[in-house]
Amino acid sequence: MESDDICSSPPQVNSSSLDLRTQVLQFVQDQMQTTMLTGIIIGATVALLLIGIVVYFVYRKVKQSKQPQPHVPQYMFCKRDKVMFYNRKIMHKVRLLVTSWRLAASSD
Repeated sequence: MESDDICSSPPQVNSSSLDLRTQVLQFVQDQMQTTMLTGIIIGATVALLLIGIVVYFVYRKVKQSKQPQPHVPQYMFCKRDKVMFYNRKIMHKVRLLVTSWRLAASSD
């Protein structure tokens, strides 16, 4: 019978060390839960912040595209440029005519 009593009874452990160990485990578990919740809150905040920034830039881009942008005119020739262009064209024709006229006059 003595062997049954020894086997079935739990080993004698100091109750104060058991309480301390239980308290430490409980404290660590509470700290882990608090740390995990803090991490989740920080992660959710960062995610919402990034989503907000992206939405803001997309909204700004869409808003700018809907606004009528001032029409940038194609390069228009100034009056001076037109005059110079046609002057060169006419002078080129005159030179050709004068050259051909001189050749014709000298051959006579």
